[in-house]
Amino acid sequence: MALQIKKAQRSAAKLRMALSGPSGSGKTYTALTIAAGLGGRIVVIDTEAGAASLYADQFDFDIGVMEAPFHPHSLADALEELKGDPPDVVIVDSLSHFWAGKGGCLELKEQLAIKYKMNPSDYRLWQKLTPIWNRMLDAMLQAPHHVIWCMRAKQQYVEKKKDDSQPMASKIGLDPIARPGVEYEADIFCEIDMDHNLIITKTRCFELTDAVINKPRKELGERIGKWLKGNNGK
Repeated sequence: MALQIKKAQRSAAKLRMALSGPSGSGKTYTALTIAAGLGGRIVVIDTEAGAASLYADQFDFDIGVMEAPFHPHSLADALEELKGDPPDVVIVDSLSHFWAGKGGCLELKEQLAIKYKMNPSDYRLWQKLTPIWNRMLDAMLQAPHHVIWCMRAKQQYVEKKKDDSQPMASKIGLDPIARPGVEYEADIFCEIDMDHNLIITKTRCFELTDAVINKPRKELGERIGKWLKGNNGK
């Protein structure tokens, strides 16, 4: 088939945003803040035993609590069901459960290794697991609404000094707990530290390149929403 060449045009789009940070950094609150700025009905798919409900007095949203096992197909199915009554923004909190939680990809890999009497590190196991993960990922990327997914980050404590005070331990987040590379699927990928700084490490929104925002507010979501509309937000 011949390649069709035409003038590129900027058009409206739906947000795909990933937030990664250690426990206590404020991922859920930040996701809700940005979602509120985007506007419309918000649905949180909660794998954290309903923890997002703690913010129900500050944000208007619906919640669906998902329990183990966290098979990736269960998230794909949930996103498919939402198409019947589509919200404007879906928050997945958190994607890490579908990777490292009970019933997630890593546990499925162990089960397959036992079933087929293979070494758990055998790369051939991913021939069965990759389509499972990709179906979930495709459901997020092709959803007809904005999708924000939170990911826990591997934690490490480092010693730091503040002025002339005694050394203190500080918790930092490292790589997100998810299949490597999932952050590249996002339009905007952010890391959140324990001082609640939102560090934008990858973005297709030029004006947010390398931005560091302390305790993001609703205005950030409004700003992103305007960019998504294209044509200067008109």
